[in-house]
Amino acid sequence: MKLIDVTGPLENGMWSYPDPYPKVRIEEIGMPDWVPYDTFSWVFTLGAQNGTYLETAAHMFRGATTIDEVPLDRLFLEAAVIQLPDKEPSSAITVDELKNADIDIKPGEALLVSTGWDSKWHDADFVAACPFFTLEAMEWIFDQGVSLMGADLPRFDSWEAPQEFFAEFFRRDILLLAPLVNLRAIGQPRVRLVALPLKVKGVCGTPCRAVVLED
Repeated sequence: MKLIDVTGPLENGMWSYPDPYPKVRIEEIGMPDWVPYDTFSWVFTLGAQNGTYLETAAHMFRGATTIDEVPLDRLFLEAAVIQLPDKEPSSAITVDELKNADIDIKPGEALLVSTGWDSKWHDADFVAACPFFTLEAMEWIFDQGVSLMGADLPRFDSWEAPQEFFAEFFRRDILLLAPLVNLRAIGQPRVRLVALPLKVKGVCGTPCRAVVLED
């Protein structure tokens, strides 16, 4: 079995979404005087959507399932993997591109879409120039009945030309896992996905450790 870590690192100075979303801050704290030996620890300032994160419909709908309420069987899934050619900045992912990948996607499983954009993780335009899914492409994904959708993109919709599919995305109770890294390292069209978010009570999402298992 091959294990592939598809989680992006959390670190000072990394990309973030615009205000009011916070920037990542990681600071070492001082040694406590109540411990009789040297110890080292850190404090983190994070938002729900920093780094690779898992998000539920509670991002848009009050009363929807929160991250601590997601059943474990939705975090351990069979996953179909679509490998697209490297996408240009701000380019559209079309329904024909997804269909032409000719990958069998079964209802209730995960879909992972690789575009090569994770190579920009440390670039200044990682968020602003991100590729996006067209409405038709996302509607095709809806028709596949996926339980979770992940991609190596920090956003799925376009800010310049909004496709306005997110209300339907979350109305269908699809879990969102993004942005992922190392999807290009996956060599099979079907894998197992393990996605373990921090169990924070009552919130829409949290940073998540995600791993792909290949046979």
